[in-house]
Amino acid sequence: EREGYISFRFLQDSRKDLLQKISMALSGATHYTTITSDDDGIVLYGRNNVFDFPEFNDVNSLKKFMYMLEEEEMIRDFFKDKHNSDITVTIGKENQFEQMRDYSVVTFSYHDLGDIAIIGPKRMDYEKVVETLKTVKSQLDETFRKH
Repeated sequence: EREGYISFRFLQDSRKDLLQKISMALSGATHYTTITSDDDGIVLYGRNNVFDFPEFNDVNSLKKFMYMLEEEEMIRDFFKDKHNSDITVTIGKENQFEQMRDYSVVTFSYHDLGDIAIIGPKRMDYEKVVETLKTVKSQLDETFRKH
């Protein structure tokens, strides 16, 4: 398969299943934590990926990140104004929520499918993450055009 290409074999899947599969694939492809949000709730993938980043070698930094991921209300509020199809990058203090200011977050929404955020250290590989999301968007466009 092409590098950065994520295979979708999902047309029989529900939108929730599709969003979760995309999130899981993105976490694997980017090696960051992904958060998905839709009408049914919030799902996290790749929490353990943080163990590979030196920013999280300190137990307190790791705990702070893990606690932030458990703040479901804050995560819902974070996604409230993110419902557009543009890929948005927020770094550190650009994040509106204090709990997220030590991290970078790349967000993406796809029509009525739901919202996806990729969260990691501020030195995130932005090019890789954005290109992967562009590939996903292109694949979704192509798939839904066919059906």
